[in-house]
Amino acid sequence: MRSPTTILTGAGSGIGRAAAVLLSRLQHNLVLVGRRLDALEQTAAICSSLSLCISADIAEPASAEQIVASTLKRFGRVDNLINNAGFAPLVEIDKTKPAIVEEVFQINALAPARLIARSWPHMRTQRSGCIINLSTLGTQDPFPGFFAYASAK
Repeated sequence: MRSPTTILTGAGSGIGRAAAVLLSRLQHNLVLVGRRLDALEQTAAICSSLSLCISADIAEPASAEQIVASTLKRFGRVDNLINNAGFAPLVEIDKTKPAIVEEVFQINALAPARLIARSWPHMRTQRSGCIINLSTLGTQDPFPGFFAYASAK
């Protein structure tokens, strides 16, 4: 039986790291994505399965193609995509500048959409796949200062 291949964004810490450890116990091949290669390598070191670490800024539109292409080159397939990465600056609404809103949406909404769009054709060809988009309770009851994050998630 082959191991499934899972792309996991925000894998360098927190929920992403915990998910990577759990998935490695389930023998997933892991594609660990984040901005800091050192943090991704630390995650890979505590995982028991094959890992590929990709340092990328998912806010950059070209990163989705690079992540999926690297996954296919290394593992030959994409079975799961977990859009976990998030960016939540704590800023009062009246002090939130347009550049902050744009960055929040690039990371929390547009990057996951781009990764889905790049992964989907391969999942469709395989006739299988799973996509998980992590969100926040703040979408239902925004925490003070996180309005941009809540609206993007």
